[in-house]
Amino acid sequence: PDLWNWFDPSIPGYNPENRKNVEWTSWTPDSAVKVCWRDWGQQIRVLPAPNIASPAILNAHYEAYDLLLPIIIKWIKHLPAAKKYLFGGIRIGWEAGINYNAYYYKNGNEIFDKHPSTTEYDPKGRTTTENFSLDSNTLRLGYAAASTSNIQTEGELTNAVYEKIVHRYVETLCRYVTNFGFTPKELFTHIGGNYAPFDKHLKFWPAINRYATPGWSFYSMDPSSAGSLSDELKTAGLSQWAASEWLWPGQTSDEWCEHLRKTYSFKDCRLLVIYNWEFMIDRDVIAQKGIRKFLS
Repeated sequence: PDLWNWFDPSIPGYNPENRKNVEWTSWTPDSAVKVCWRDWGQQIRVLPAPNIASPAILNAHYEAYDLLLPIIIKWIKHLPAAKKYLFGGIRIGWEAGINYNAYYYKNGNEIFDKHPSTTEYDPKGRTTTENFSLDSNTLRLGYAAASTSNIQTEGELTNAVYEKIVHRYVETLCRYVTNFGFTPKELFTHIGGNYAPFDKHLKFWPAINRYATPGWSFYSMDPSSAGSLSDELKTAGLSQWAASEWLWPGQTSDEWCEHLRKTYSFKDCRLLVIYNWEFMIDRDVIAQKGIRKFLS
């Protein structure tokens, strides 16, 4: 709350200046949001979308890295030579982006003020369009980050602007982490929002920087046919990449195995992280059989 609470003096962290740390729906801090929504199978309320260009937000990342990374480094150094493989790498991001994991309904602040503790009256049934902007009931975010980073300070936000914002954010974090001695082969970025129709959403290049191996989320999707991914990697002169978040279920164990094979054999896949394990795979015998078959 010391980062996002700009509106409620009755709870910890209150500071009107925190408007600068959350997203806006226009070019002024007066449009700062108090709440956002996310759709992970069902709609849930989440905290105000962060301004990912805010110095305070970035410093919060750095403070956490300063505490956590030395612990990881110490653990790596104490691994026996035969166990060094247990360090798979460090992932930076977690579906970094704007508009899709924290979207905002028109009059969202008023909805939150009237019903702060219930979602019963929240809008339902969003319809996504370009870059996960929604229908006439929603407003685009990203103005705070665009303004703070001085990438854009007026006019209409475009996907190209979002791509610049996200790229700068992830690259900044990766550059900081390299100060601890990690190499591009040990760091993996994680960008989200790359979905069909690919020409309507973000391109893949924001995940690419010289400090890390680029990675994206892939749900029920073959990387080889994922829009411009192959071309963008080729343009960057890269073959190594990461499926930083992955789930492509199959109806049979052979399908599971084939989906894993198709993903892992696309160019030079360095990381494949299977998600939702505890929600479905740990009790899915077919999935486990397919995974074992692929590994063998």
